[in-house]
Amino acid sequence: MNIKLHPHRRYKPLGDLFGLFFEDLNHAADGGLYAELIENRDFEFASVDRPEYHPLTGWSALGGADVSVQSGEAPFENNPHYAVVRAERGGGIRASGFGEGIA
Repeated sequence: MNIKLHPHRRYKPLGDLFGLFFEDLNHAADGGLYAELIENRDFEFASVDRPEYHPLTGWSALGGADVSVQSGEAPFENNPHYAVVRAERGGGIRASGFGEGIA
């Protein structure tokens, strides 16, 4: 491959350029929620790391739901911790996300 540069050649300006730039950061445009946006996605935060941490750091209950973290017979072998949510209609669990949260 040969690349020739002509730094002294001058060209007429192209005028106004219009366009759209879209950058897919962290797979955010793939049609779903990218897991790296979720703080404590494995429910393994502990006070050993920071005194204010607990297994539900980054999560909150909605609509009076009862939320707890269990260990042991987890649905996924590589993640032994999981959330158990007991809720009536309108209740659930919310991930706050990092920083400003998930929009």
